[in-house]
Amino acid sequence: MPTETDNYATILMELIKAVKMHNFYPQGHPQLESVIEKSFLHLKKSIDKTGELKWRVDQRGFYFGKVPFGAGNTEIAGMAKKLFFRKVKEIAFTPGLRPTDLKVFISAVNTEPEDIQANGGIEAFFAGRGIEGILLNEQRYEDIKKLKAELKDTEKEEEKVVTNDHAKKAGASEQSKKEEEEKPKEEVRDEPLHVLVERLKAEEDPIKYNDLAVRIKEKLELLLIEGKTDEAFPVLIVLYEHSDKYSGKSAAITEAVLEVLKGLLTPETLKYLAGKAGSSNDEANRWAVQGLLLAAGQAGADALLDEIITAPEAAARRNLFNALVLFGPELRPLAEARLKHPEWYVTRQMAALLGEIGGEEALPALEAAYDDPEPRVKKEVLKSMVKIGGGRVTNFMVKVLDEDDQSIVAQAIISLGALKDASAVDALKDIAFKREGFAEPSDAAKEAVKALGMIGDPKAVPHLVKILSRKVWFGKKANEEMRSMAAMSLGMIGTQEAIQAVGTFSPARQASYSWPARGSSTEEEKRDERRQQGKHP
Repeated sequence: MPTETDNYATILMELIKAVKMHNFYPQGHPQLESVIEKSFLHLKKSIDKTGELKWRVDQRGFYFGKVPFGAGNTEIAGMAKKLFFRKVKEIAFTPGLRPTDLKVFISAVNTEPEDIQANGGIEAFFAGRGIEGILLNEQRYEDIKKLKAELKDTEKEEEKVVTNDHAKKAGASEQSKKEEEEKPKEEVRDEPLHVLVERLKAEEDPIKYNDLAVRIKEKLELLLIEGKTDEAFPVLIVLYEHSDKYSGKSAAITEAVLEVLKGLLTPETLKYLAGKAGSSNDEANRWAVQGLLLAAGQAGADALLDEIITAPEAAARRNLFNALVLFGPELRPLAEARLKHPEWYVTRQMAALLGEIGGEEALPALEAAYDDPEPRVKKEVLKSMVKIGGGRVTNFMVKVLDEDDQSIVAQAIISLGALKDASAVDALKDIAFKREGFAEPSDAAKEAVKALGMIGDPKAVPHLVKILSRKVWFGKKANEEMRSMAAMSLGMIGTQEAIQAVGTFSPARQASYSWPARGSSTEEEKRDERRQQGKHP
């Protein structure tokens, strides 16, 4: 799950983006205004939760209390150094924050430290521009008011000194202003999102495509911050389609759009996409939703794991399970970490995922999960271990045969049959022969007889023959059932000795319980052959 400090790192990245755009776009440009508005909404959302957002700053980075955030991010480290050189040690964003305050903040970052210090320092820089929602270096509102008053007095003194100079320059300034007004203003096209998307679909030039993708990304980010993910979703699908190597787009475009997509896959977006992955109402976009989550890597897998834990419907859990399996071995450590979840059904889900992913690396975690007291977890662990296979799994299953819970023992026997490991024959034949007094054979004994046939090892033939030839005075019906199972298992083994043994069961029933020797034709195959030759049985 993303932490609050992860959210702060996201906010910082938005502010850094605004600082960069401030260098390229003039004041009032729609693109610049859009990113400032988005940064403001990010901050406002956190402030509404906490009442005030306070960060410490040093030359190494940013801290929330004593916890660093954004560590390892070069852009965040660069921003920390810029603020440190401007004598900023602490920033507090208050409930009174306004977009204009952010503009002052951005302007301060883009102003040389020497210029700031020459004009009274960073606090004076903020106070002189009417900032209200950002406090620096443990300032209070009273400090800002006092500083504003001092600046006002200083300005009055300076006005008296420079009045004459202003008068002299008035004519020149007026002329410059007139010339500035006569210059043609830059035409700014702020096209709607749907228009930009249509242009993007048709664009093949990588440079023009990238420009459109960046503009679309900015609009999508604003929608996502406002919680309008449903509006952003169709555009995310278009971007994902263009990122596919089979989309027909050039390699430069697919690479660029993939980077754009990664910037949009925020924790909130991934949670939305995980919900979509579980739904059965949008099959047409399922592959794209899964692809978007895969593009997000571990964060996408985490979102799906969180969703599958809370999904109430079996169909949704199945859809989410299928999406998670696509992550392959990358998912293993994430699923293993959730095996210790307090809810048994979560442990069972994670065990099932580990089995589906496969790999002997998961065996230690599955063996540990078997210690869960819930029988349903134990059975799921056994099923998953069978999918992985190997001698270690066989040995583990044989140990499980000593369990008191016969339903778990039965599951272990079925698993041994599926593993087809001949080393399990001795353990299985002991269970197959086990019978308490005059009691009927247990379910475990019946499953053991079946498992011996599934393993198919000739070593089992003598043991099955003993069961086949066994006669009892009591419980004849149950014994007859065991003999029938033994005959079927002998038929599955299929050696000459096994087939001959089946014949001794009952000549009248030999056809019902015997299988042809390996390599021979069945009666059905012979009939099919006669039909092909135009003959009838």
